[in-house]
Amino acid sequence: MLKGILTGVSVIKASVVNRGAGIGVLATVKKVTFLDGQKVQFSNVSFKRAWMERMKVWDGWSEPILYRGDVVQKDGTIIDSEEFDFTGTMIATKNYSRRGPLAVGKGISVNSFAGDIDFLSNAGLVKSIGENNLYSKEDFYGIYLMPLAIELANVGRQTINLSNSDINESDDTKTKIIKLYRALGLEAEIEKFDEKRMTNLIKIVKDIRVNRNEVTIELTEQEKKRRLEQLLKGMGDLYRRIEGRIEVISPLFCAFSLSYYAPNYLYLIEDEIVRQYKQMKENGESIFTLDYESLVKKLEELEKRNGKKIYKATYMDYNITVNELINDIFSEKDKQNEDQSLAT
Repeated sequence: MLKGILTGVSVIKASVVNRGAGIGVLATVKKVTFLDGQKVQFSNVSFKRAWMERMKVWDGWSEPILYRGDVVQKDGTIIDSEEFDFTGTMIATKNYSRRGPLAVGKGISVNSFAGDIDFLSNAGLVKSIGENNLYSKEDFYGIYLMPLAIELANVGRQTINLSNSDINESDDTKTKIIKLYRALGLEAEIEKFDEKRMTNLIKIVKDIRVNRNEVTIELTEQEKKRRLEQLLKGMGDLYRRIEGRIEVISPLFCAFSLSYYAPNYLYLIEDEIVRQYKQMKENGESIFTLDYESLVKKLEELEKRNGKKIYKATYMDYNITVNELINDIFSEKDKQNEDQSLAT
């Protein structure tokens, strides 16, 4: 079983990522007030939805089974859906709930909202039909900071409270999967699994164990590695569709760590960006360009002070850093297995 928490901070340069409810004929941006003015934000839900959609389109992740009760939410298990593995369920309405190991914070802008408005944004359409119901939009462009955390112990691992599974330790993997899904009331979904799909599902399952009324699913280390690597690389190549355009929300700069419970190095990143912006203004410059070398140097100084490693990546070397991170996560897992073998 993997251990620890992977934390991260994504520095995103973007325009409006998602909007508020609007006021009359004015489409507003989502804002929150801070000491030095109003900051623009985008929701963690909008980011995760774009992220998961990208994973399905580009990496072939499976559509999760949906439960259509009082609240529509994801159902099934981590066996049939990578998305379910990372994001889990919203509320417990059936046999179990799953807190997804992936947690994403809101994206909050470093720079403040300046009141920019895109006036008469639908003027062409209005003019073509002779109407006068003009529509305007608040506009923004800036740098957002977005924290995230992944509980590695829960990646590829799920425990279900289930008393009627009828699963025996002597059952083969296919039989265990069938009995599990029947106990969850998902017989119709099992019937949709053709021979090829079932064969692929069997390959990724390491074990399905029963302890009294608990059923624990454990996926193979190879499958955990595939899912986590694809997820992180997907974040580095991401956009969201909004108002007929795409908004790139992959990181301009990103930092990860396996040594922090919370990504509080976000504060250092924010302070350094603000410092660089003030320096630009003092120098009389009009274009802000993030100084990656200076930011990396500050994070390296923090590493030395705290003795905690931070992985640093720009948009140019993002995948290289993710490869290093994934190798370290799973080589540490291999070391744990070796230590356990020696102990026994």
